[in-house]
Amino acid sequence: KPMPAAALETDSASDDENLEIPLSRDEQRARWESVQKEHEAKEHRVGDVWYVISQRWMDTFNGYMNGMVDDAPTEIMNYDILLDGVSREGKNSWRHSEDMEQEYQLFSYKLARNSYTRREHVLRYGLKKGEDFTAVPEAQFNLLKSWFGGSHWIKRQLVLKDNVVEVEAYPIQLWVERRRGDSCEVHALLISCNSTIARLQETVGMVLKMSGRPEVEVRKRDGSVVHLPKETHVKLQDLNVSDFDTLFVKEFDDDDDDD
Repeated sequence: KPMPAAALETDSASDDENLEIPLSRDEQRARWESVQKEHEAKEHRVGDVWYVISQRWMDTFNGYMNGMVDDAPTEIMNYDILLDGVSREGKNSWRHSEDMEQEYQLFSYKLARNSYTRREHVLRYGLKKGEDFTAVPEAQFNLLKSWFGGSHWIKRQLVLKDNVVEVEAYPIQLWVERRRGDSCEVHALLISCNSTIARLQETVGMVLKMSGRPEVEVRKRDGSVVHLPKETHVKLQDLNVSDFDTLFVKEFDDDDDDD
């Protein structure tokens, strides 16, 4: 399958130069099982880093490890589960569209256009773990990366949902909007529900290339406004914040009226 354009082409180049000297399949299997056992002996903790991988690629790897096929897999390929952003300037009218697929596309495109967020990736809408993708701990992923290389890594973390620790395959997708005078700029922000308000403000500042933590308010898709509490240690999962809400940052000019 050809490499998609737009959002994918902006990521880091292949890590082929960092590949290990090739190991035999038996050596790879021994190292893989050793790291797997070490991981199973550890407690899963919120915030631990995991990586999402295409189930199609992982099935090929497992077949090779189990001796079902002789050929080692190619570089890690995630193109079948990543959303390709639109290859031209998306229309802002797509924001808050009833067509979620269109909004996902525009969001992916906007991520790729910002220097801070361009290495982050959005999974295609509606994928299922175990069917379309799987997830592995960072230590195991580092083995795969050193053996096979590739690019477009999908980095995620463990979060607590309904008293269960799980991989957050779909972090919260938020629009960031800043108005200055008659101008308006819109960016995309992918952030974990485990993040605090302080982390959210810091990230918005980096996306907008602003110093400090800008004050933001959350505007829901229905037009209602959510004012964030002053306690910046509060996590997003405890607030009324959901996909495609807008973080509104307003900067007043010196000569603006106070009204």
